[in-house]
Amino acid sequence: MNLRTIIGIKSSGNVLFTEVRLNQLRRDRWGSDSIDFNKMETLIMPVISMFYGIIIRMYLLDNKHHNLPHIHAKYAEFEASICIEDGEILAGQLPRKQLRLVQAWIELHRDELMADWELAISNESPYKIAPL
Repeated sequence: MNLRTIIGIKSSGNVLFTEVRLNQLRRDRWGSDSIDFNKMETLIMPVISMFYGIIIRMYLLDNKHHNLPHIHAKYAEFEASICIEDGEILAGQLPRKQLRLVQAWIELHRDELMADWELAISNESPYKIAPL
């Protein structure tokens, strides 16, 4: 039997909905079902690259968030959505040095990022991209 459930996960003020198969649920120590959120984060927000302490993610089905092809970069407590086309910050913030590193990385991998964007908005997992 293929049982499914829909859950909402809050991310930066937006609720992302995804289909979760019940086999992704696990029993917690009290015997009730719970969701392995580490697994869910990987399914919804796969990491496509990491370099110099910066984590680059591309959310699945995120074409309505800013309506532009973009990535999400996280460094320490900072997070930003960055446009793939021009490397400008759409939302959030990153320290200047890390922003320059991400912009250089985008410049080097723009074609791969656009291909990954097309996969991600189709709810397919994007490919990993070489770090800086």
